[in-house]
Amino acid sequence: MMKKIGFLLASMMLFSAFFDYALAQESKFGFHGGVNISRLKFDDYSNNSRVANVLGGLYYGYEFNELLGVQAGLDFTLTGTEESSRQFDPETGESYDWNFEMSFDNWRIPIAFTVSPTEWLRFNVGPQLSFCSKGEIFDTKAQEYGGQVRYKLSRKEYNVFDIQAVAGVDFRFYQRFILGLRYVYGFRNVLKDNFGMDYEIMNAGKSYHRAATITFGLEF
Repeated sequence: MMKKIGFLLASMMLFSAFFDYALAQESKFGFHGGVNISRLKFDDYSNNSRVANVLGGLYYGYEFNELLGVQAGLDFTLTGTEESSRQFDPETGESYDWNFEMSFDNWRIPIAFTVSPTEWLRFNVGPQLSFCSKGEIFDTKAQEYGGQVRYKLSRKEYNVFDIQAVAGVDFRFYQRFILGLRYVYGFRNVLKDNFGMDYEIMNAGKSYHRAATITFGLEF
């Protein structure tokens, strides 16, 4: 009899602990938009600069308790790089400004582990899968010489898939408003080897995505 009572009490205690744990868990859904400031990091070239583009997406978060959780999302953004300069043409004796831009359409799936030391502060770190659906080059220098102004890259010239590391922090305002800051570090070469186009930047070794994002959104 005492064993049955002890087993019943132990079962009730375990059920109570599990119930309390389940209540402590919380699911959250959010969407955000903002700015993605990106650049291609080349092995042997550093004259290119960052470009700013829009970013938008949504995410789902699951909190194991008040401190720890996980978060997965889907974002769309443009990434790339640019270079501009003033060049002298010895044949005409005139100087002109030119601008070179390279952009990529990216769908990204971030998967982050979250730590929330307070209700208004949340840290994020984890991997991100990135898929490139389109790449383009815009060159005003080519226009000066009557050449190609806009060139669409083929799938043979860039890698569609990239795996990246993401780290950042969220600030919560008025319970539902979220300001998010992230840094993205890509590991795969963006342009394939032996790209073949007559641009100095294209033959500067491997290139990797680097980006910082600033987003503002709502969380429910």
